[in-house]
Amino acid sequence: MKSTLLLASIFFLTLHVKAQKIDTTTSFDWDTTAHQFIYSAQQIFNYNAACYLTRYTYSFWDSAANDYIKYYRSTNNLLGNNATSQTLVQLWDDGNKKWDNYQKGIFTYTLNPTLPSSVLYQNWVSTNSSWINSRKYTYTYDASGNTTSIITQQWNISNSSWNNLFQDQYAYTPANKVSSFLQQNWDVTNNNWINFNLVNYTYNASNNLIVDSGEKWNNVSSNWVSTYKSQYLYNNNFLTTWNYNVWDTTSQTYLPNQQYIYTNNLVGNPVEILTLNWNEIKIGWDTASKDVNHYNGCILPLNLISFNAIGNNEKVNLCWQTTNEINVDYFNVQKLANSSATNNNNDFINIGQLPAKKISSSYLYQDDLMSIDKSITSFSYRLEIVDKNGDKTYSEIKQISNKAMKELYSVYPNPSSSYINIQGNDIKEVSIKDFAGKILINNRYKNALSQIHLPIVSLKLGVYFLQIINNNGAMHIEKILVQ
Repeated sequence: MKSTLLLASIFFLTLHVKAQKIDTTTSFDWDTTAHQFIYSAQQIFNYNAACYLTRYTYSFWDSAANDYIKYYRSTNNLLGNNATSQTLVQLWDDGNKKWDNYQKGIFTYTLNPTLPSSVLYQNWVSTNSSWINSRKYTYTYDASGNTTSIITQQWNISNSSWNNLFQDQYAYTPANKVSSFLQQNWDVTNNNWINFNLVNYTYNASNNLIVDSGEKWNNVSSNWVSTYKSQYLYNNNFLTTWNYNVWDTTSQTYLPNQQYIYTNNLVGNPVEILTLNWNEIKIGWDTASKDVNHYNGCILPLNLISFNAIGNNEKVNLCWQTTNEINVDYFNVQKLANSSATNNNNDFINIGQLPAKKISSSYLYQDDLMSIDKSITSFSYRLEIVDKNGDKTYSEIKQISNKAMKELYSVYPNPSSSYINIQGNDIKEVSIKDFAGKILINNRYKNALSQIHLPIVSLKLGVYFLQIINNNGAMHIEKILVQ
């Protein structure tokens, strides 16, 4: 049960950490004889200068040695944008006083460099000092960057192939909160997915989680059977109590099982989590354990990975990608006409506003220049990034001229249901992407073309982005509607 509590604690720390990052978590067990807390375990979190996790270490308390004994650590290799490229898991060999390789995870990303498309785990074989495939997780996302599915597969050594194990499916509220989680197991006999676990989530008006309830699939009766229900209490939107209840089939009701009591600091991060177990004999709560968190004050800033202004007929597509939006409230898109040395920052005007998605994501804002004054020869664009506390920061400035906005390509019919025609000069590559940035169609041409007939019957109903790249590497992006 202790491992379950540990994972639950980490889960909620992840949900509620606002500006600070956990430096150390010290765990204690309640000694019923001495009536006091005694050391149990310790977790240490190390970060790089940008406050991204680089190493996590878990140690057990050894009362005989009166010290912590290392047990587990994971080390993250980070890319230039601080996304994880590889995680190395090691176990401590106390006899030889060294870390032994155990497992590693290799991350592959979608077009959004912060959203992994898959994570491949490999196990270490000490006999020949090599890695062998173990499990693979494949992810899909919605337009907001929310994970919609995770497929777990296990490596079959005998035939060198991947076998399905689990499938997790997520649904979301309009506020991008998880509304349900469905887990299915793979039926090797019938080669299909069968229901296993289901969790439904309920939120209050402040989008705080107030109830989640679990159910397990009964293959005999082909229906869902209740397993647990959790209830969450808040004070000023800070989590204070988590009650975990289990379903009793005899009384057909939920019975108390565990309770977690949170003590928060001034910004709402839990500095102590007290765990209580329900005592059926005395009909009351018994103290079980507690976790004490220490924070290092790391503040995770917005990371603006890219910001571009791309001419598209008589429109300008403003595209940007971000990570770490947890403190961002919204983005103001700002424009300055005929920019010159005499202009200053105060001359920029707001032309649009997009709310932050609170996740790592991609954005697109289209500025229509159809009716502009033809005497205007250029425009400058920038982003004003507004935090929840009102602080403002600015992106770099991108400039684009009217020449770049002339009609370069003709795309028709649009909307369409079966094909589109593309006319223009020096077309070397054509791609169609969804809102999550996933490439659905990609054609590259050995010789530059001026006219292309592109079938789109494989696309579902919806809005997509057509990307055209010419011989010089210039990019043209246009929305298309499949109906």
